[in-house]
This record gives sequence, structure tokens and C-alpha cells, in this order.
Amino acid sequence: MSILTLLHISDVHFGSPEQPHEQTVIVRFLNRAAQKHAKARNKHPDICIFTGDLAYHGRADEFAIGERWLKELLEPWKNTKLFFVPGNHDITRPDSRKSAGKKLIGLLRGAVTDASQFRRVRDYISSGQHLKAFVDWHQSAKTDNRLPLISDWGLTRFASYAPLRLDLMKISIIGLNTAVLSCGNDDRGRLVADIDTYDQLFLNIDPQSELFIAASHHPICLNDCSETNRDLLWLAEWNNSEIRERVLRAIGPHLYLHGHVHVAEGFSTSIFNGQHIASLGAGAAYDTDKYPMKFAFYEIDLGNKEIRPTGYFYHRLSGEW
Repeated sequence: MSILTLLHISDVHFGSPEQPHEQTVIVRFLNRAAQKHAKARNKHPDICIFTGDLAYHGRADEFAIGERWLKELLEPWKNTKLFFVPGNHDITRPDSRKSAGKKLIGLLRGAVTDASQFRRVRDYISSGQHLKAFVDWHQSAKTDNRLPLISDWGLTRFASYAPLRLDLMKISIIGLNTAVLSCGNDDRGRLVADIDTYDQLFLNIDPQSELFIAASHHPICLNDCSETNRDLLWLAEWNNSEIRERVLRAIGPHLYLHGHVHVAEGFSTSIFNGQHIASLGAGAAYDTDKYPMKFAFYEIDLGNKEIRPTGYFYHRLSGEW
């Protein structure tokens, strides 16, 4: 196999208060469009990567709805693997009206000052109830084989590693939990991806002989992150710098996928003696007047070192993708 087909979806937001009945129509026809795409090419996606915000409030009932939708999407494709990273809406947000919630918010916000401060509280954060509903649902769906999940959030809450072999192609995926410090919709500049876990998982990967994919919900600022581009910094500045350094190494990932900003966008970047990396963001896929709804297929041609994207856009008037 020299061509990998990847389906990228993000930000479905089951449980959103914005027109839930219309959302049912949108995702049902998303499934039809995706399945029609695969059938026309006589090729199912090898991997579906979902980059966060399956739920809206991080509740068990919302994950159950999302699970049923994912099963319907993947049902025709018996060999498609699913990799999942959590988003800020998949986290149960602390209740600021309660003393325990106030304490947790203070701890989460205090963890962004520098790497040493984060390390001091990371174990406590990892055991926090705000992550429990997502992890319980994900691990249950994986263990019971209800979904073809290859991501694993049971060992650590901070990152997931999945090795794959498709025919002669070896693939490694690392998912970073950028939502672990999330407290609300706009956590800009206050989030942290755990560098220590990334470094430990990276030891399993040889980017010179395999395809290396990284994914997270929030985007990493890979280019200029000066004062004019502060809106790109969702991670704390010190943390973004550490992640950026690793991602742009010559032995870093070849492809980086994200969601959150609800904009379908893509660019490639490289630095001298570093990695040439393609960054692809998925659009949203829930009913809202603020953002266009989008998802995409990527054909990754390893022989020619090309990525051929096919984007789908939802037309509200026609009700079709």
C-alpha cells in the first residue's frame, strides 16, 4: 500500500442547545456523503481521526448519542480504524458555584505558569473528575468493541499512542490531550499539552521508516507566534514553544491534524534541517450560524509525497453535503 485514505471529522457537539433536530439531519447526511465518497472510489478510509468535541457538556448521554452516530458512519467499513482525541467540550467543566469546582479551576489555571509548575500538579489533574466521563466512555467503547478504537486513554490522560501496519505501511499516531486544563469555551493561552508523555511515546516511533501522524483538538502555532498572531496561541506560550520545537524536528511528525477553530484549513511548513510537516484543520460539523460545516478525506500518497484533500461543505438550503 502506497496510498493511505484518512477521514478527518471534528466538532460535532452532540447536546448543543443550537437546533438539536437540525443537527440530527446534518450528521445523518454527513454519513451518507462520506459513505458515498468511499463507494464511488471503491476504497474505504483506512483511518478515521476525530479531533474532539463529540459532546457539548461532556456528559455520558451525549457520548452515547455520539457513539451511535459513529457506529452508523463506520458500519459499511469493516476494516476502518478510529482514533479519537478529546476536545474542550468533551471535558466535564468544573462548577464555579461549588467550592470543589472553584478549587479545581484555581488549580487548572495555576498549572500554566511554567513546565515545573505543571509537573507538580499533573498527577492530581490526571485523576480529576473533569476527565472521568470521557475516559470512562472511551475505554468502555474500546474494551467492549463497540467502536473500532485504536486510541487509548486508559493508561494516561495526557496522550495516546497507536501503532498500525496496513499492508507494508507502518503508521504511528500520537494524540495529545490539549483539553486537560480546559475550563470553558475560550481557554486561549491557558492550555498545556504534556511534553513528558509525548517524549516517552515518541521513543516508540521511527519517522525515517514509518508515517508519523500527530493529532490534538486545539491547534499548535507552528509558524510566527508574535504579538500579531496571539489569537493562534491556544496553548500557554512556553508550552507551545516546547511542542513546536518537537513537531518541527527532522524526526517529528509528517502530518498534524486538529479541530476546535471550526475552520477547514491546511498549510505546510519546514525549517532548516527540520521536518517538513503538513498541518490540516477540520471544520465544524454541527448546526450553527457562526461557522460553515465541513469535513474532509485525505489521500496520502507516500510514493509521491503528496496529500490530496477532498473537502465536503454542508449547504443549509439544500440539506446536502
